[in-house]
Amino acid sequence: LSAVISQPIDTIKSNMQASKQTSSHFQGSSLRCFRSIYSSAGFRGLYRGMVPRMLRVTAEQAVTFSVFDLVARRLDLMPL
Repeated sequence: LSAVISQPIDTIKSNMQASKQTSSHFQGSSLRCFRSIYSSAGFRGLYRGMVPRMLRVTAEQAVTFSVFDLVARRLDLMPL
């Protein structure tokens, strides 16, 4: 759920990081970047790239949960 809520912020961050390398017109202002994305691609533009991010977050959480479970069992913190 948090990945869906924070996706627009992540999209703006990624665009701003890319603009530093290409000296784009919204360099330095997150509001200017938001307006640029919204005017060119609409609301859906803010959620561009969400599927790969959701796949990454899902994989990360699966690994985290599995490692925690394994370590907890090895340390005898959880019953089998």
